[in-house]
Amino acid sequence: LYSNLFIILCLVLSFFEYDYPWILTFRRIHFLPTLLDTAYFDFFAGNPMYWSESILKGFFDYPYDVKHEILIGQEYFNRDDVAANNGLISEGFMNFGSIGVAINILIIGVYFTLLNRMHIHPKYFGLFVLVIFSFLSSSLFTVMLTHGALFLFLVALFLLRRNR
Repeated sequence: LYSNLFIILCLVLSFFEYDYPWILTFRRIHFLPTLLDTAYFDFFAGNPMYWSESILKGFFDYPYDVKHEILIGQEYFNRDDVAANNGLISEGFMNFGSIGVAINILIIGVYFTLLNRMHIHPKYFGLFVLVIFSFLSSSLFTVMLTHGALFLFLVALFLLRRNR
């Protein structure tokens, strides 16, 4: 009901040439990640970075002057102020091609499998929704270390877990 009302409201507002709510919701959720995936696939095809910007930076030199999200913003949107970061698929492909995508999916799959085996009470589900959306729009190691996924895992392990 609320979604339908929101869509109708957006359509009415579009008649008055005000489409900002539509842009912030529907377009940003459904179209922008796909566009960014395409940009990452195009730019890093055959030129993986081997996690040279994160965990393996001691072994591999980072080949660019700016961070990857700024680089994609410059190359595909012609803007220096756009940080075009994307989630687990693009980041995995950027770092190790298709194998990197599989590695990211495997790590995240193990993460959620372990959380699932802890039998956490459903009232805490909202905490994990935030982590899911973070994985969709940020780097795997960034989510684990700075967006709270590792901390949430430890809290779930020691505080939220139900014993059987």
